[in-house]
Amino acid sequence: MKFSGQFTVPANRPAVFERLLDPLTLGNCVDGVRDIETIDDRNYRAILETKLAYIRFRFAIDVELTEIDDPSRVVVRAVGNPLGVVGRIVAEAETRLEEREDGTVVSYDLDMSVAGKLGSIGQPIFRSKAREMENAFARKFSETFRRDQLQEASDARF
Repeated sequence: MKFSGQFTVPANRPAVFERLLDPLTLGNCVDGVRDIETIDDRNYRAILETKLAYIRFRFAIDVELTEIDDPSRVVVRAVGNPLGVVGRIVAEAETRLEEREDGTVVSYDLDMSVAGKLGSIGQPIFRSKAREMENAFARKFSETFRRDQLQEASDARF
């Protein structure tokens, strides 16, 4: 399954790029992510709990930043093994950043494959859940910068 999209973040490109490399920031922007463990500056692990259709799943996710072109591009590979179910999810995402007057445009391409019994659930269900998660991520990631702006404005008044 392939997904593409973009959203604008109210911050400059270096600040957006820095947060894209931070596992804790990213984990807080994805619903259901917990227990983030940093392995090194390019690898981390986490648990993702989510519901697909009527079934609740837990995945052990290994994430690797495979390409980093500071401050304009990041390629990430994630492999998720469900805990308790046979199957596997493999995803590769390329994120590109373009600075504009109103902030930074974050463009992405995601290629995800689902194997094993997980694949039998059906692509329409995975596609729907993936769209839901990507929309929530874009909203939450942008909100991290809006909160910073509000805090800076508040600090400047006092």
